[in-house]
Amino acid sequence: MRLIVHIGPPKGGSTALQHWLIDNEPQLRSVGVAISKSVGSPNNIDLAAYFGGAPGSWLRRHSVQDQAQARTLLEERGLLEKFRSEVLSLGVGVRALVVTSEQLAGVQHPIQLGQLKEVLSEVATEIVVVGYFRWQVSRLPAGWSTALKAGATANLSHFVIQALASDRLNYAQLGMDWSRAFGSDNLAFFEYRENQEFDVRRHFAEHVLDLSNIDDMKFPAKRLNTSFSRFQAEALRRINKLAPYWLDGRNTPNPRNLRLRRQILPRLAGRGGPIRLPEELRMQIVDHYAASNERFSSEFLR
Repeated sequence: MRLIVHIGPPKGGSTALQHWLIDNEPQLRSVGVAISKSVGSPNNIDLAAYFGGAPGSWLRRHSVQDQAQARTLLEERGLLEKFRSEVLSLGVGVRALVVTSEQLAGVQHPIQLGQLKEVLSEVATEIVVVGYFRWQVSRLPAGWSTALKAGATANLSHFVIQALASDRLNYAQLGMDWSRAFGSDNLAFFEYRENQEFDVRRHFAEHVLDLSNIDDMKFPAKRLNTSFSRFQAEALRRINKLAPYWLDGRNTPNPRNLRLRRQILPRLAGRGGPIRLPEELRMQIVDHYAASNERFSSEFLR
């Protein structure tokens, strides 16, 4: 069986793709494509968490302190056994199984990637690792918006500077890490293009699943991850400072923070225009990733 492992990364249409897979599950099953649900649904985040890719929000929700505790918790819940059982229960007509989680892109330690490859190889004769990569100059403002939703209080400039210092969006390094574990021939990495003609769902259906006829499938126009306006983002940042999204000792968001969001953010929809990077900061991002992006494009992008 062919195993298609979609690793995101974040802000590359992952949510839209995951909901498309679920919405079209009957049609996909009819052509031999199944979707994993034993490791989280519609985002198979639990598999990513097991191998070190648990985001802070996941840790808080499950009342664990770090990645090691996350793995222990998932071991106690028999995550891998459930995944293996799910694969064994697939009918003979299934030719491909899709696993999808943008948090898998955060699994980059060689040992953890090797363990992931070992687990997946037990159930698949072929593994294809798929990624849709949004260039950092666009991804960072979108990532700041996501961070604000999760309770961040940093302004855009500080958020970008922290990201550059950590070099966590070095796609060339990610490509090298995953190619060492899975082999470069098994990577299918594509550019996430930000224009109306590009639809990550259609691209995945045609170029990854190799489906020749998708006319009977659903492609809703609704945006699943709406973007904040500039005024909304700044208001949310101040709300997070005034009423922290996470309170010590609690694994659910602060009700006061949620209430303020409901009261204030809708009034500011569209005001101030979209979030934009100052030109100086934009050029700093471009320069920082110029060499690694060139290598990524030449060695890994299809």
